[in-house]
Amino acid sequence: MPRRTPLPPPPPPVGIRTWPDHDAMLADRAAVLDDLTRRALGTPRLLLFLLAVALLQLGWGCVGAGLVTMGPGFDPVSLVFLAVGGVTGIAVLVPTVFAVAFGVRRDSRMRELLCQWAALAHTPVRDAGFRKPVLSVAWLLVSSCSAPSASGSPSRPRPPPARAAPRTARSPTSWARARSCG
Repeated sequence: MPRRTPLPPPPPPVGIRTWPDHDAMLADRAAVLDDLTRRALGTPRLLLFLLAVALLQLGWGCVGAGLVTMGPGFDPVSLVFLAVGGVTGIAVLVPTVFAVAFGVRRDSRMRELLCQWAALAHTPVRDAGFRKPVLSVAWLLVSSCSAPSASGSPSRPRPPPARAAPRTARSPTSWARARSCG
């Protein structure tokens, strides 16, 4: 099974840069920035994010479903459902959490490299192609839609439970009126 292509190396330090001219350095910079932005914002990355969100929701849903079956009474059937839901949920959650953690570590390394290569030169005309506005909007929409569902917030808030009217103390005049009427 082939391994993923490694991340590009960081730019060389100022003292040992060996580009023949400024245009060669800008060409190398553009190639690396294009590769890093494609890896960070590309469609496969977006689909992996959606898969991770779906797996986290599935695992947490299985654990939650197992816990809900416990209810107020304790019987062996609900214990079996708790065990099945808990084991299934943990079996999905644990590998997904590790995969997300490794992905976050790789993303932070990509971000560092992106910043280092971008700091080599400032070329607004050439850098405009790295913004990827369509993919950025897609990431924004997917993230804003998946964040509330992944955090467990309800789609529709429940109305607050009905409370009894608070008891108020009677004033002395209301006591007097109550005595005179009855």
